[in-house]
Amino acid sequence: MKSFVVGLVTVYLVFGTLLSRPINSAQNLHSTTSQTEYGEAGPYTMVSETFENSKWSLSRKGEPVTVFLPAELSEPVPVLFFSHGFGSTKWISYRTLVTHLVSKGLAVVYSPYPILSSSISKRYEIMWNGFKEATERYTTKFNLQKVGFLGHSFGAGAVPAMAWKGLIEKGWGTQAAFLFMMAPWYSYEINDSQLENFPEHANLIIQVYNEDYVCDHRMAIDIFTKIAILDSKKAYYNVVEGEFDANHMVPLDREDNDLDYLAIRSPLDALIDCTFGGYDPYRARDYALEGQGIHFQHTVTKSPSPVANESRYMSSWSSLLNPRT
Repeated sequence: MKSFVVGLVTVYLVFGTLLSRPINSAQNLHSTTSQTEYGEAGPYTMVSETFENSKWSLSRKGEPVTVFLPAELSEPVPVLFFSHGFGSTKWISYRTLVTHLVSKGLAVVYSPYPILSSSISKRYEIMWNGFKEATERYTTKFNLQKVGFLGHSFGAGAVPAMAWKGLIEKGWGTQAAFLFMMAPWYSYEINDSQLENFPEHANLIIQVYNEDYVCDHRMAIDIFTKIAILDSKKAYYNVVEGEFDANHMVPLDREDNDLDYLAIRSPLDALIDCTFGGYDPYRARDYALEGQGIHFQHTVTKSPSPVANESRYMSSWSSLLNPRT
């Protein structure tokens, strides 16, 4: 237990250091064209609303769930459920990414969970409850037949469990679904039997970052190889160092977002298009899942392998904390 607490506190401190950096000003989300390039902002502006998570009340120092919607759209839109990294209970940590996704005409649900004095199962319960309650509140705004599950670090590790609850237990995403996992930590509450019976129609991108020293890439490889999604519908990205650092913090807001634009937002836009039937879904599929898009500081493969020894990582595959070893 002591090693577990030390590990989580260390990760929290890592995120705290990052969040002290300056954050970019809001992007101009207006577009003069009907189809933007992958990675560029769409034509919609963002509105947000919050509500209290019944499993993590404000009276218990809880953080509210935030729902983001494209202001110009009144019809139900596809929904993305965002699982944040450990310590990033404020959505502003991912402002660039969230505003970008809403600019494409999508709803985003950001469901925080506690940092300290809470078990992993309780964090998962609170995160999921925020997602579930959002769908109950926004029945006329959400198109739950088209959904995506996104996450970073601790939140990425939770994506398979969140997606299982949504796709299997709730029946969301019957028309279209995708998973987008960035530098996943350990994945709890998902077993091999569930992964082997995962909905085959879903699309998947898992990203790791070559200079990551927090999360062992073996966690990402485990999920990628075990999940019952066809190779033609999934891709494994290794974002490598170059002009910009490819470390654990890539998905978070930073002063310079060029790497985020080319390595995250561009393939994510293409994944959304090929999943939800966008402007050119065939081109989008090749771009996102076959590695035929912009090749900038990343490699795309269907057969991933580790790039470093476990000793490099704060959270290694063989740790007793890993429920999937």
